[in-house]
Amino acid sequence: MKPSFNLRNLAIVALLMITGCSVNAIRPFPDTAESKVVQSDILVNVSQQEIYAEIDRSNTTAAMGGGLLFALIDSAIDASRADDAEEYIQPVKESLFNYSFDKKIKDVLDENLANILWLHSQPAVILNDASSKTTNEKYSQSKSDIVMVTNLDYHLSPNLSQLIVSGSVSAYPKTSELIELRNNYFKKVPKIKKDRLAVDNFDTTLYYNKFYITYRIKSDGAEEAIGFAYKWSKNEGQVIKQALDQSIECMAKMIAYDINSKEVDKNNSKKKKSLRINIDLIPGVTITKSTRTGVYQATINHHDRNESASN
Repeated sequence: MKPSFNLRNLAIVALLMITGCSVNAIRPFPDTAESKVVQSDILVNVSQQEIYAEIDRSNTTAAMGGGLLFALIDSAIDASRADDAEEYIQPVKESLFNYSFDKKIKDVLDENLANILWLHSQPAVILNDASSKTTNEKYSQSKSDIVMVTNLDYHLSPNLSQLIVSGSVSAYPKTSELIELRNNYFKKVPKIKKDRLAVDNFDTTLYYNKFYITYRIKSDGAEEAIGFAYKWSKNEGQVIKQALDQSIECMAKMIAYDINSKEVDKNNSKKKKSLRINIDLIPGVTITKSTRTGVYQATINHHDRNESASN
């Protein structure tokens, strides 16, 4: 199998997650848009071919105040850590050989978005290309009122103890009516015209938010990456497949919940003193929404009961 872990992939993921906007910039669906949507196209971009492991990057250059020598040291350390990560995660990749993240997220997202009757969503289309050219072509070809773009990433933490699934969702208006609504609804944002709308620019969105999921497996103590890799991959990848299934379900439910909440939740959250509010969507899963940024964070803890029963 072709390794998917490299610096280019990480750069793409970073680009997708910020999409040119600030950390605090989210945009809830205006409630007035609901009656103006007859059909929505759903694009889901999963640019990676397989799961990868994040690495802890060396910061010798920063610590020493810069310099070419320290930059070279950082580069060498990062390359070594990347090689180690690729070696440790290989059993996990092999256990997922017949697992299709793309198909799973398409099916579950279709099911959840179909419950939002006013959205009139079409079946999701999977893209495996992070380029703005491809997304803009799909946008231009669309005959719908809204084009929604979901960018997803999934990987293991540096010590392989956690599965991290992250997503950013943007909705772009297609009709003159929705573009005018967007221009009038959001204050202090650049006005857009129908013939100059690009789907790689936060300023042109009708809706935008970010979602993060952390799935944790229990540590036995001073456990290293190789030990966590074994836990994920044993029994033909039972644990990693369960973790991905639950994370995909959680991601789809959070996205659907937030889209259907429109701006009401965000306006109400400004009045709360708490930094986060709890959202009860899935039993046993802790989901919170930041009252400052509107971003969602879910935490799932793995339980070994089913796994132990099968051994």
